[in-house]
Amino acid sequence: MNHKKGLTLMEMLIVMTVIGILAAIIVPRLQERNPWSPPEVYALFSGEHELRRMVEREGAAESRLSGSGFFVLGTGAITIEGTTKSATHITFAWKHPHGKKTFVISTMPIEKIQPTFDVSATVPRIRFQLHPNCAGGVGNVRCPEWKLKEWGPQAMIDSGYIVYATLFIREEDWPTKIQLPLSK
Repeated sequence: MNHKKGLTLMEMLIVMTVIGILAAIIVPRLQERNPWSPPEVYALFSGEHELRRMVEREGAAESRLSGSGFFVLGTGAITIEGTTKSATHITFAWKHPHGKKTFVISTMPIEKIQPTFDVSATVPRIRFQLHPNCAGGVGNVRCPEWKLKEWGPQAMIDSGYIVYATLFIREEDWPTKIQLPLSK
């Protein structure tokens, strides 16, 4: 009985060829799935972007309910407490830096928007302040670029990677329904 140990040269060539073909098929698909790199995330949100529309959205509420109690032989006590907090958000369309006619629609809480009234602003603009994890751009692996590709720009805002936004707008262009907590 002759037992063979190992692979022959021909078997090794076949195995290596199959591995090479699989790698040639799989690697480009992985790159297609996540083509956003940190510099692209940085490029999307950096600089100033033209605004097209801006509206206030009220009534987004956050509710919490908690309770506790005890029962012994069918009698007992229970306590239920709850809170509701209403938040005001601003929804706006801003120009995508990679498209001439492409706009991104985003929503931010009003407390993360800093309006700067500029009499020379012929077109309203917005500038985003990136979280320090994303602000470096090149080679910064802590900025989750996959979130931008998989879920879109709003996911970056909702996850806190956009710290705040500065609006450059004429005072008369500020929507009258949006009341700023400022005194004149």
